[in-house]
Amino acid sequence: LVNEESSRGYEVTKEIFDRLGISCEGRPGDRGGIFGGVRKPLYSVLKNERAWNEYNIRLPHWKEGLRRYLTESNK
Repeated sequence: LVNEESSRGYEVTKEIFDRLGISCEGRPGDRGGIFGGVRKPLYSVLKNERAWNEYNIRLPHWKEGLRRYLTESNK
Protein backbone atom coordinates (compact mmCIF):
# COMPACT_ATOMS: atom_id res chain seq x y z
CA LEU A 1 0.00 0.00 0.00
CA VAL A 2 1.05 3.58 -0.60
CA ASN A 3 0.00 6.88 0.95
CA GLU A 4 -2.37 9.28 -0.79
CA GLU A 5 -1.18 11.67 -3.49
CA SER A 6 1.79 11.37 -5.76
CA SER A 7 5.20 12.91 -5.27
CA ARG A 8 8.61 13.01 -6.87
CA GLY A 9 11.79 12.02 -5.08
CA TYR A 10 12.82 15.66 -4.91
CA GLU A 11 9.59 16.62 -3.10
CA VAL A 12 10.00 13.84 -0.55
CA THR A 13 13.66 14.71 0.06
CA LYS A 14 12.83 18.41 0.46
CA GLU A 15 10.03 17.61 2.91
CA ILE A 16 12.35 15.41 5.01
CA PHE A 17 15.02 18.12 5.14
CA ASP A 18 12.44 20.80 6.00
CA ARG A 19 10.92 18.71 8.79
CA LEU A 20 14.34 17.92 10.26
CA GLY A 21 15.41 21.56 10.04
CA ILE A 22 18.24 20.80 7.63
CA SER A 23 19.13 23.66 5.33
CA CYS A 24 20.12 22.33 1.94
CA GLU A 25 19.98 23.76 -1.52
CA GLY A 26 18.72 21.39 -4.15
CA ARG A 27 16.77 21.16 -7.36
CA PRO A 28 14.74 18.45 -9.05
CA GLY A 29 16.59 16.27 -11.51
CA ASP A 30 15.40 15.27 -14.96
CA ARG A 31 16.75 12.03 -16.33
CA GLY A 32 14.43 12.05 -19.31
CA GLY A 33 13.08 8.63 -18.40
CA ILE A 34 16.55 7.03 -18.18
CA PHE A 35 17.61 5.47 -14.89
CA GLY A 36 20.64 3.24 -14.62
CA GLY A 37 20.80 2.94 -18.41
CA VAL A 38 17.21 1.62 -18.56
CA ARG A 39 14.30 3.59 -20.02
CA LYS A 40 11.53 4.06 -17.45
CA PRO A 41 8.13 5.73 -17.79
CA LEU A 42 8.30 9.49 -17.29
CA TYR A 43 5.32 9.23 -14.94
CA SER A 44 4.16 6.18 -13.06
CA VAL A 45 2.23 6.22 -9.79
CA LEU A 46 1.09 3.39 -7.55
CA LYS A 47 -2.60 3.29 -6.63
CA ASN A 48 -4.46 1.53 -3.82
CA GLU A 49 -7.56 0.97 -5.91
CA ARG A 50 -8.27 -2.57 -4.68
CA ALA A 51 -7.56 -1.67 -1.04
CA TRP A 52 -9.99 1.25 -1.36
CA ASN A 53 -12.75 -0.56 -3.23
CA GLU A 54 -12.71 -3.98 -1.55
CA TYR A 55 -11.45 -3.23 1.96
CA ASN A 56 -12.16 0.47 2.47
CA ILE A 57 -8.51 1.08 3.40
CA ARG A 58 -7.25 4.61 2.93
CA LEU A 59 -3.87 5.82 4.05
CA PRO A 60 -3.13 9.47 4.90
CA HIS A 61 -1.46 11.94 2.56
CA TRP A 62 2.22 11.08 2.14
CA LYS A 63 3.28 14.23 4.00
CA GLU A 64 1.22 13.18 7.02
CA GLY A 65 2.66 9.66 6.85
CA LEU A 66 6.16 11.09 6.70
CA ARG A 67 5.45 13.40 9.64
CA ARG A 68 4.20 10.44 11.71
CA TYR A 69 7.22 8.34 10.77
CA LEU A 70 9.71 11.05 11.68
CA THR A 71 7.92 11.72 14.96
CA GLU A 72 7.77 8.04 15.94
CA SER A 73 11.32 7.21 14.86
CA ASN A 74 12.77 10.06 16.97
CA LYS A 75 11.25 8.86 20.27
